[in-house]
Amino acid sequence: MSGLPPPPLGFQSQQSSGLLPSPAQHQPTTTSRQSPASPANGNTTNIPSSTWATAAMSAPPYAASPPPTPQLTAQANQGVERNRWGQRVDPVVKYDASEVKRIKQHKMCNVHYLRGDCPYDPCTHDHYYKINKNELAMLRYISRAIPCKWESGCDDAKCIYGHICPHSTDGKKECYWGEKCRFDRELHGIDRTVVKLTKVGAK
Repeated sequence: MSGLPPPPLGFQSQQSSGLLPSPAQHQPTTTSRQSPASPANGNTTNIPSSTWATAAMSAPPYAASPPPTPQLTAQANQGVERNRWGQRVDPVVKYDASEVKRIKQHKMCNVHYLRGDCPYDPCTHDHYYKINKNELAMLRYISRAIPCKWESGCDDAKCIYGHICPHSTDGKKECYWGEKCRFDRELHGIDRTVVKLTKVGAK
């Protein structure tokens, strides 16, 4: 019948794929239509074909990967350094007295900045101060000046407290603080030569 409207675009492809039911009559009349992307003379020599490479170039870039999770220090990963007598050895920390005094006024949380696992909520010390590398070293010295309750036998690789009086020297059982020192006499003059590493959790 000549009064029927033309079929919608893509009618034939949908019919052949089974997406639309095949009509019993009135088959549409198809006409060849030139692709608008093709030149009028039919020459396609200079038209680049779509390839996997060009498709990949046009694909949106992937989001950048997040930075790696910071790893624990070598001492925390491996264990506790000890001398030939089995006594724990703390590394020597250089400090500046005036800088130590300034850092103490900030009342920063030693556990938060040096261990990263403060158990107190709320904590009475600062967790938000933007500390720099030098200040972190001073805070480490301040913490080492507090005696560890386990003394030389401490097996906590992440312990931030002192196992040797930081003011003592090898072989001398006293420091300039004398009897006022917070460290026991046995924690003075300890040999700092490391000869072994005690694995965390090892018997």
